[in-house]
Amino acid sequence: MEKLKVQKQRKRKHKNFEKTLLKQELKLNRFWLFHEAIRYKMVCESLKLERKRNPNQYIV
Repeated sequence: MEKLKVQKQRKRKHKNFEKTLLKQELKLNRFWLFHEAIRYKMVCESLKLERKRNPNQYIV
């Protein structure tokens, strides 16, 4: 009986550990997505400014 209890506890611990790992991964992914979005936005802004400065160079 004790052995079974211990096994269940271990299983539960393992599940919880997997959950926390997943949560951490999601947080990281969210952070990187945010980071990339900001970089993309900045690049777009700088391109807009460039086009305004010399419109003949960029024909799109």
